[in-house]
Amino acid sequence: MTEIMETRRSFKRFALCLLLAPVLANMPLILLGGAGGMILTALETLLPEAGQILAGAKAAAIVLAFVSGFAVFFGGGQYLLFGGVVLWFLLAQLPLRLWICALALFVVNALVAGLIFAEGDQQFAKLCLFYGSFFAPLWGAAFAWLYKRDPQDAA
Repeated sequence: MTEIMETRRSFKRFALCLLLAPVLANMPLILLGGAGGMILTALETLLPEAGQILAGAKAAAIVLAFVSGFAVFFGGGQYLLFGGVVLWFLLAQLPLRLWICALALFVVNALVAGLIFAEGDQQFAKLCLFYGSFFAPLWGAAFAWLYKRDPQDAA
């Protein structure tokens, strides 16, 4: 009976960490991009002679915020479906390490992008490979960091 309760509790913890990892990883990027865009807009107003340089930096900050925000919607499905399964089996076989989870999700992203490419949608496959190569390892490391934390430490 206690073994069943332990399995359920670990699955709940696994699912919660799996769902929170993209939010934890992307929220600082969204905030950084948004705040950077606002600060650079204010600087652009105060220093009109540096407008060209600041305009490019402002565009980069805003793009960072948008890409980070939409990455959850575009990559979240394959992260949960394929990455979640890989992480579940990985936890059963190996000790939990940040770099192992990051590398595993990087490989999963490359395989999924390869399957999408083989099915004929080359543009979407390139998009998945380009952005997923950044976000997949980031989400894997965030998952490992969350899962490693002991819930008793908070008490």
